Amino acid sequence: MTIGLSSINAAATARVVRQLDKTGGLYQTSLPGSTLKNTFALAVSPTTLKTSGAVPAGVTYLKGADNNYFAADLKTTDKVNLVASGDTLNLYVYSGAGAASKYTFAKDTGALTSVAAGGLTAPEAFDTQGFWAEELTTQRDLDGNGSIGALLSKSSGATSGILDAIGGIYRVSVMGQSAFVVGAGLERAANIDGAT
Repeated sequence: MTIGLSSINAAATARVVRQLDKTGGLYQTSLPGSTLKNTFALAVSPTTLKTSGAVPAGVTYLKGADNNYFAADLKTTDKVNLVASGDTLNLYVYSGAGAASKYTFAKDTGALTSVAAGGLTAPEAFDTQGFWAEELTTQRDLDGNGSIGALLSKSSGATSGILDAIGGIYRVSVMGQSAFVVGAGLERAANIDGAT
């Protein structure tokens, strides 16, 4: 989704609304030059910005395919991560069990590069296996479960992550969903690879 620039007011200063990803330097801001309320932009900053403070020069705003400000319909419960990779910025939005997507932007301009035919915004959607692989590739906990890759269930009894230690069957969680993996000694693994 993008927000048009038709309601620009040069006197209005963009303000930092909230920090979305400390590691990635991603912030939700008010629209630069706009007096519209509850309309936001996403900005990337190499330095820490203060909530409610003015957005300084030098930040990179994420932009849609039409070069307007990119804005995702983010809920306060969404887990949002920005991961720089080479000359791209990958924006991951995890919205709950089974719902995750990735938008890709040019690092130098903030322009959306993941665009489908017809100029429509085209996020990459993930299944559990794909999301699991993204966490391992980026070395980031994209779903907020406290683990990079899958999280081995630590509870005891019928919901324990170790279903059969001798046979090597384990219950794990990724993207809010349970999966089963086979391997040896996974209860000691720092990260659980989906290819195990």
